[in-house]
Amino acid sequence: MGGGAVDLDAQRVAVTGRLYHGGRSATPLARAWVVLHEVSMGGRGGPIDSARSDARGAYALAIARPDSDAIYVVSSWYHGIAYFSEPIRPARRSAVSVAPLTVYDTSATGPALRVARRVITIARPQRDGTRDVLELVAREPRDRDPRRGGQRAPRVGRRHPVPRYSAPGGPRRRVPPGRRP
Repeated sequence: MGGGAVDLDAQRVAVTGRLYHGGRSATPLARAWVVLHEVSMGGRGGPIDSARSDARGAYALAIARPDSDAIYVVSSWYHGIAYFSEPIRPARRSAVSVAPLTVYDTSATGPALRVARRVITIARPQRDGTRDVLELVAREPRDRDPRRGGQRAPRVGRRHPVPRYSAPGGPRRRVPPGRRP
């Protein structure tokens, strides 16, 4: 080839890393899709390589022709949530090792929550008629009742088919299922 030709394999950048499933102890996440994206000015870019992680959570991707004006990120989807690496700038390197990417199970475990308190503060109108609003929400596990010192709340079941509530100074009243007191 002529003197101006460039060996494209010499420009290639290998991108390697590991994918973990987080929790009490992180474990390798096998057979998950990992995607390498190019992010460029002007809307150019997009996914440029993908692979599945192996049994150790390891993956290997490649940037065939690195763009010095672009950044690159590695992503993986887990239970409907996308996780992204820190930006990668491969400037004049033939290999880049990405910090481990950890995904979490955010919806399948853990207690159901309920709103324990909700406070909304609305400020006085400003000159333009708008108001600043501050909303504070405190959540807690659904089966805990702060009025009972954090003990389990009574459950509705065979022994208590219909919830009962007592009004201050009044008799107990039965609330039919599906209705609010």
